[in-house]
Amino acid sequence: MKKELKGKKIVIEVPDIPPSVNHAYGTNFKTGARYLKSAGRKFQELVAWHCLAFVKPGILFQKERLKVEIEVYFDNKRRCDLDNRLKVLLDALEYARVLKDDSQIDDLRIVRKYAEERKTKITISEIKYEDETVIL
Repeated sequence: MKKELKGKKIVIEVPDIPPSVNHAYGTNFKTGARYLKSAGRKFQELVAWHCLAFVKPGILFQKERLKVEIEVYFDNKRRCDLDNRLKVLLDALEYARVLKDDSQIDDLRIVRKYAEERKTKITISEIKYEDETVIL
């Protein structure tokens, strides 16, 4: 399968890191329903604010197949799982109307880095598949 990056590409920098799934979502023990806690809501609003320059009246990436590269910059070397923060970040990109659904993502990479200030850098690129032939 041959793929080539062409088309839209955006880079978003958010001056914080996503909260963990445990801090972003809760469960209503009576109904079993999941809900967004205040930490998750605050992060969604922060991402949406930093995406305003890209997203005009509609969803930026409607049907495109996407490559998403995420760099999460921590300000300390405390132990934490990167995958525990991924869902919150992808849900925030949907909320911000950058992408319609995270099922559009064919290529996903997340990297831990260290800096004095916590931040998240997200690069989203459209993937154009030129040849769907698979050679076995």
